[in-house]
Amino acid sequence: MSLVATVKKIKFVARWYLMYNARLVWLQARLPKDADKVCLVESDVAGLERRRRGAQAEIFDRVLKYGKLCAECGGRCCQEPVDRYTIFDQYIHGGLGRPLENYSGRIYSLPWLLANGFRHAVKRVTGIGKEPPPCRYLSPAGCRLKKEMRPMLCASWFCPKYLRSISPEDMLLLARPLKEIENIHREIYRSSRNPNGNPPPA
Repeated sequence: MSLVATVKKIKFVARWYLMYNARLVWLQARLPKDADKVCLVESDVAGLERRRRGAQAEIFDRVLKYGKLCAECGGRCCQEPVDRYTIFDQYIHGGLGRPLENYSGRIYSLPWLLANGFRHAVKRVTGIGKEPPPCRYLSPAGCRLKKEMRPMLCASWFCPKYLRSISPEDMLLLARPLKEIENIHREIYRSSRNPNGNPPPA
């Protein structure tokens, strides 16, 4: 791999593994405490839903060739004691009149992330610790949910091994739908800060 390609890969990893998730943690921390009671107006949420589906479909189609990595791993990123649907997903699904049965505010919570990271580190070093229950949607054949119905987190999360394996060309193509997912989160946050549910100007 050339030096230029290596630098591009490092920047991609930093942007989408570190900064992307840090920004979502920051957005969730600033949501109103009663954010789960605030719904987007129907016209806005319908547009967000179309964009979410389109971005997720583009991401999943682009990474289809790397599916063997998840098969080899066995769904390790799905072995976390927390729901993958977040409050951001609930805004969209609730606004469409189909609120989620289960969603969590923990997965983008800094205290939970730190505690969970510490737990993983201890288990990796000492071998002590129980395996957490798998995601309710995980089956031996993979995720039971249709791709367009999966949490936004599941579409936009890439583990370090995955990021190292993605080609520079595919990285460039993934940047657009990943940015779209982030923009959707930002618009949901702005809407949550507005009493009538309409997103204020960016």
